[in-house]
Amino acid sequence: MARSESDSSKTRHEKRAKLRKVPELASADQIWSSMLDGRYAVAVRRLQFSSGELTVRESKNLIHSQKVNLMYGAIFGADVDDVTLWKEIATKIVDGLNEVPEVLRKNRSAGGPVD
Repeated sequence: MARSESDSSKTRHEKRAKLRKVPELASADQIWSSMLDGRYAVAVRRLQFSSGELTVRESKNLIHSQKVNLMYGAIFGADVDDVTLWKEIATKIVDGLNEVPEVLRKNRSAGGPVD
């Protein structure tokens, strides 16, 4: 029996939805998580009412961990300002791992004039 066109398009849409699906939080204590550069998993989990722990992992390896504050205790989820700060922290950590070559750090481009 041949599949109808609507069945095949439904299957195609289901496959796309699975690819786009945002990963669920790993535990009830986890408040927020995100992927950075498609390589680093960044997450914040609750430690106490107004504090949490931010972690940056590459695969299963812990790269960085630090205590962070939770605005309003994050009772309705992560606050926008907290998320902005957490993204900045994670970006700085990852950028520190992927150092910019010495030439670029001195505001010079390769092959450019040297002061």
